[in-house]
Amino acid sequence: MKRIFTAFALLSIAANALAAPPFREDTVMVQKSSGLFGTKIETQIYAPQAEGKFPIVVLNHGHEQMPSAANLLEMFRGQALEFVRRGYVVVVPYRSGYSHSSGSNLTNEPASTAGLGREWASDAIAAIDYARKLPNVDDSRIVVIGQSQGGFTTVAIGSMNVPGVIGIVDFVGAARQRTYEPATEAFATFGKTSTVPALFMYGDNDMYGSAVPANSVPRGYLKAYDDAGGHATLYDYGTYGKDSHVMFHRRDGMPIWEPPVGQFFQSLGLNWDVKYPMYVPYAWSRKKSQAIATGGNEFGNKSDGGGDEQ
Repeated sequence: MKRIFTAFALLSIAANALAAPPFREDTVMVQKSSGLFGTKIETQIYAPQAEGKFPIVVLNHGHEQMPSAANLLEMFRGQALEFVRRGYVVVVPYRSGYSHSSGSNLTNEPASTAGLGREWASDAIAAIDYARKLPNVDDSRIVVIGQSQGGFTTVAIGSMNVPGVIGIVDFVGAARQRTYEPATEAFATFGKTSTVPALFMYGDNDMYGSAVPANSVPRGYLKAYDDAGGHATLYDYGTYGKDSHVMFHRRDGMPIWEPPVGQFFQSLGLNWDVKYPMYVPYAWSRKKSQAIATGGNEFGNKSDGGGDEQ
């Protein structure tokens, strides 16, 4: 009887271990400013289900039109977990006017300027400052990453000498513009004060701004940034599907971005080996991920959901 009880206890422990989420996930409202017109920034935080102090990765989203802009939760779950697996706390802020954040998202601005970039950056910096207070972070090692408008925001953060930020990765930042001169000037402005290494990643069939030919918009951004004193490397990842602009948003884009990003992390003295293997169903399906998160991250379903539903 004792042996049967012991076996049952072991099975119960194993079952609980399998049911436990392999990572921690929280959604918080970060107070950016106080008073009558104070702004709150909705922020998702993902972390390994382990003890320790982990470097921070920040993921900045791009521009979204309504109605999708009204709820962006789980936009980067699949990408975030690739960093959690490698031992990072991931912070995903939703800028003013997006998702459930208060304020305006400035969607009607004709071009990305340095002033706008730093305004957008201030939302992400508020989330970074919140994350600094968490007990499981190492805020002396922060890498900021962003896609599209979020990439431009990331380059702005790199110019603001935020304590602990040691590198930035810009995926197709400011590729879509009504006019490109203000954005090019902004990259030059950012380059003047940036002191951290930067990786710029653009594709060849971006419907907004291809990395080819040699005088393309992204290469113009790189030249303006580096000529002003910045330290960036352009990685042209070639063609992706029908539009390389969305590569970072797709699961099958991982083999494209993970190697250069991994090399960049290692150049910063950061880990890129998988430390916490995990299997998370529906990680790349936003709607299903939202439902799972709402239910408390119960990962009993062994199907990965297939596809890349956004």
